[in-house]
Amino acid sequence: MRRWLAAVTLVCARSAYSPHRLFRLFPAHTPQRLAIRRSRGGLGRFYSEIKGRKEAGNGGRVGEAPEWMRLRGVQWGRVGVGDANGAYVIDLRAPVEYAQDHHPKAVNVPLLDDDERSLVGTIYKQRSPDEAFEKGLEFVEKRVYDLMQGICNATGRNMDRDVKSVFGDVARNVRSLEITSPNHKPKEGDVILYCARGGQRSQSVAALLQSLGWEDVWVMQGGYKSFRRHVRESFEISPEIAESSEPHESRLLPGNIFVLSGMTGVGKTRILHKVEELRKGSTLDLEGLAGHRSSLLGHVGLAPTSQKAFETGIYHRVETGFPHGYAVVESESRKVGDSIIPEKVWRELELGERIDLTAPLEVRVTRLCEEYLRDDVHRRELEKALPSLERVMKGKDKGLFVGMLKRGEERALAALLIEQWYDARYRDRRFNNIDSIDTSDEDACARAVVDAIETRLQS
Repeated sequence: MRRWLAAVTLVCARSAYSPHRLFRLFPAHTPQRLAIRRSRGGLGRFYSEIKGRKEAGNGGRVGEAPEWMRLRGVQWGRVGVGDANGAYVIDLRAPVEYAQDHHPKAVNVPLLDDDERSLVGTIYKQRSPDEAFEKGLEFVEKRVYDLMQGICNATGRNMDRDVKSVFGDVARNVRSLEITSPNHKPKEGDVILYCARGGQRSQSVAALLQSLGWEDVWVMQGGYKSFRRHVRESFEISPEIAESSEPHESRLLPGNIFVLSGMTGVGKTRILHKVEELRKGSTLDLEGLAGHRSSLLGHVGLAPTSQKAFETGIYHRVETGFPHGYAVVESESRKVGDSIIPEKVWRELELGERIDLTAPLEVRVTRLCEEYLRDDVHRRELEKALPSLERVMKGKDKGLFVGMLKRGEERALAALLIEQWYDARYRDRRFNNIDSIDTSDEDACARAVVDAIETRLQS
């Protein structure tokens, strides 16, 4: 077996054959194929080093890798979830992965599209990692120019060298790249690359950029999974805190939290946005982060986000900070659409002081019509959603709500839903409010909310 390993090494080093190509020359279950299978790890790297360094002019001397093969790694803790210190963040994952969640500043420049990623994954599971690797290289080689152009566009740079002239060297040496972990904090203008796990996708692109002369390229170690773990750990609470209802020191939000409460249609979200205009950086818009109004019809006209993206959004907002020393939020249940507020955040929100917002029925009806019927897309989505509301409201004739909508009875429909559905569900809720403010004049209401908060803090 050892002789076979040595022979395979020699053949690979002196020919155009890589271990996985040589592997396919022998029938299954033969000693030769078994030897090559076992060689795929260390032998593959050894082959890449010899072949790559010969072509780089190092005479095949192991240990003298070209500079572009030495990659620089950085930890998520030094990048953060905010503006990344002015660095460019490039997400190399497929669009479907990016859509689920990503670093808030990341621009998606996919190495593989969704279909290519799916096919490579299938080959990896059903055939072999090496065949999947070869297929991935085949896809990337076809689109390498577009990939580089996308990165240049995202970073404001020009592509001044022929990328295909160096692609072969990078492809042959991708399994023998070296990554270091300096105590580095990214600076403005740096380029940070990440993929799912900080593996071959991000490392190969980093090597490609470095071979083209880019000197400020960094690989995010652990990739998106490390980023996700970083966000998730920020919401963890210790068993001691979990058993206690008292405030705790490791808070995410400021110690002063004010909750805007009120019945459906009073305009809580509108007032929250007005408060943000008056005191920039003072609000946390959970419905905006969830892409949902937190009601049965709350998805109409919006694009609900995933739980992961919701949590990333909350953490990003928290990391940005609250410069006025307080946070203003809208009253929510623990579940905003399909997104669940992390327990640590929920516990802090529960300690907030409440400001009750009110409005006459006519004002509430007008606001619901403006919110849910602002264009034809909203109207079509509402028409599709109304039957589900009919089913949960017992005693309502099938097609009643859709019929009212089609007949142009929007205001009557809104009033019916407010009085017989929304108010009926929330009327019995009682809170100790520090103030009650009418929202008919939104600008005046927002100023009154800010005055009530700041007066409360001064008392």
